[in-house]
Amino acid sequence: QAISYHFEHQGKSAAAILDPVAEQLHFVNCFTPAHFFARKKEWHTCNYADLEAVHRLSGHELEVFSPENRQPGADEWLSVMTSHGKATVPGADDERFAMLVEQLRSLCPRPRGVRVMEHPLLMYAVLAGVTVGFFAAAAVSGGASDEEFAVRGLVGAVLGAVTILGGAWTADRILRR
Repeated sequence: QAISYHFEHQGKSAAAILDPVAEQLHFVNCFTPAHFFARKKEWHTCNYADLEAVHRLSGHELEVFSPENRQPGADEWLSVMTSHGKATVPGADDERFAMLVEQLRSLCPRPRGVRVMEHPLLMYAVLAGVTVGFFAAAAVSGGASDEEFAVRGLVGAVLGAVTILGGAWTADRILRR
């Protein structure tokens, strides 16, 4: 049976629709293609075979894989990865959301071929790179003036972020061959 879950996303009416007859997923105003400077598409359709991962994320505990025995609710969202990009689906205390989670998890119980650049925890890795870069620059700033220290700290933070993002980008290129 088809599952249609409607919600508000960034001030627009949005939806995630599973069509088992055509074996397709349809996303309305919640799908971002895997392109540089991509914007949300009004409508995107992909086949079940394009599904790479379904991450349940919880806002209050920042857990990537929510326990299977926990009922889906409003305090979480889904990050649905496909070979074309990803869709963000906010949760709700709604039977249709629970059905959507259950069906997507049955279609893709384990991540396969996921792009590192699309992983929901990448932002934390970048933050760690910024922190390490800043402190590494501070460590080599010995007797520098305040201005030099600030510039070195900023450059170190930027280099830390670029290093993490470059590593993720490189990993995607190597692993996706």
